[in-house]
Amino acid sequence: MSLQEDIDFEQMADQVRAENAALLEGFGTWLTESGLKEKTVRRHQGNVSFYIDH
Repeated sequence: MSLQEDIDFEQMADQVRAENAALLEGFGTWLTESGLKEKTVRRHQGNVSFYIDH
C-alpha cells in the first residue's frame, strides 16, 4: 500500500468509528429508556463496541 492509500484508509476508519460512536450512543439511550440499569447499558455498549470497532 502506498502512503496515500494508508492515509485514505485511516480517514475512512476514523469516519466509521465516529458513525459507530453515534450509533452506540443511540443504542445506549434506547436501552436506558427500555428500563435497563446503567451498568447493564454500559456492558452492552462495551460488548457491541468491541465487535464493531475491532
